[in-house]
Amino acid sequence: MIVATTTVGTTMADYADRSLGIGYVGGSLILFALLMSVLGAWRLATGSVSVSSITTRKAQSFYWVTILFSNTLGTALGDWLADAGRRSRLRGRAVACRRAPGRARLAEPQGSRRQLGG
Repeated sequence: MIVATTTVGTTMADYADRSLGIGYVGGSLILFALLMSVLGAWRLATGSVSVSSITTRKAQSFYWVTILFSNTLGTALGDWLADAGRRSRLRGRAVACRRAPGRARLAEPQGSRRQLGG
């Protein structure tokens, strides 16, 4: 699931920049608004956005949509930094990660990983 959200997220960020023509900043602002909307809807629907309280399919769906938008936002911001500073994309992403130490990494909900043979 992580690979799928990362791939779709990268595609969405590139689509916003190249196909819609709104640039990295415009795409990032839209993605930030979408991310905040999903988090707000998740809280309203389930009463919490805590990853430790993901026990229903509804909460798990909100979790993965949040992951999708946060991956996409990270890609758009990394690409923007890379282009703005004329750095390589890899270096731009490294700078973005170093400058955002407070960015929490969401843990996978329990039961989302399936064991082989089980």
